[in-house]
Amino acid sequence: MPGDEEKIKVVAEKDPEASLRAEKLRNFKDEIQELQEKEREAEREAVLENRKSTEPGHFANPDFNVDELTEEDMAIWGKIKDESLTWEDYEKYRSAFLAAGIFKREEMKMPSRAHFYDAVGNRANRILVRKPRTHAGN
Repeated sequence: MPGDEEKIKVVAEKDPEASLRAEKLRNFKDEIQELQEKEREAEREAVLENRKSTEPGHFANPDFNVDELTEEDMAIWGKIKDESLTWEDYEKYRSAFLAAGIFKREEMKMPSRAHFYDAVGNRANRILVRKPRTHAGN
């Protein structure tokens, strides 16, 4: 029975583009997992020192699971990191969330993505506040 590495190799040979996307997604999830550990460590230190953590804490939630994150999350994160995010990008991302019902708190389909969205929103605000907002019909 082939292992995961062998399966990945077969997929890579059949569809190199899919393999590249999968690798980028894995790297993105690794990056977020590192941020998650940083936030959790900051929270632990804050508790030990009896003070409030300086980290935002979106990823520190015990229920946060990087495996719920998608290519759409990766794409918006990339635009935030390089500060190329536009109002249109953000609204499109937000609309997709609403359409997928991810924010329906009573059923919370993907809580990790909701936490990720909160983190994206905080970072996006710092970028978008400096950019003019265009409206339909302008």
